[in-house]
Amino acid sequence: MGKIFSQAVKPRVPEATDSIQVNFCKNPICSNYGVPASVKKQPRGPGASLRGRDSYKIQASNTQFPFLKCLLCNEHPPTKSNLAIQEEFFRLSDYLNAKEEPSCPEPLCNQRGSLQRKFKPPQASETKFRLTNK
Repeated sequence: MGKIFSQAVKPRVPEATDSIQVNFCKNPICSNYGVPASVKKQPRGPGASLRGRDSYKIQASNTQFPFLKCLLCNEHPPTKSNLAIQEEFFRLSDYLNAKEEPSCPEPLCNQRGSLQRKFKPPQASETKFRLTNK
């Protein structure tokens, strides 16, 4: 007797990640503009639009690079990973996050939070730190 394997159902387009969904028609004059494609399997055959089919078709010349076809305006936007777009957004906006300034590492020091600056006193072999008030 053969073995039965359970395969997880792969979504039709990548699922939204923290409300980021970029898989939609990119034609601004189309009524599908900004309307995301459904991630669920769509009904096929006569009367499919009456059974809740969205107005996109998945097409691909090979399975590695699928794209959407908008059935309203025939636009062909590529499908993209929403997770990758979110990661790129965080990477590019990371400089906006405040970084902790260098200060005295001792938790009980009254100079904690003061800025440390490197300096090398004359005739000294090692670099020292000087605390300055903000």
